[in-house]
Amino acid sequence: MQSIIKQLIELDELAREMIDQAKDQKKELIEHIDEEKAQIESEYIGRADRRLQIISDLEEKNMKNMVHAIQMRNDEMIGELQKQYEQNHQGWEDEIFNRCIGR
Repeated sequence: MQSIIKQLIELDELAREMIDQAKDQKKELIEHIDEEKAQIESEYIGRADRRLQIISDLEEKNMKNMVHAIQMRNDEMIGELQKQYEQNHQGWEDEIFNRCIGR
């Protein structure tokens, strides 16, 4: 009888050790998973930041190109207006003058 009780106690101690080991392994696995999760998250954020920078750079380049195109178009329009003014300003002045004095 005494040996049966002793064996049961030994089995109980062995089971407790196995449970403790399982708990330790579980804790280690959770820590490992948390570390991997943090690493994956960091890598993902890094890739996202790089993509955002690429997109930002492209958009800035496109914006500069659009601004340049608008400036060129404005310069052309100003040139055309200046040309019209140079060609017609005397006539416009004469017409305004004549209308003012009633001719």
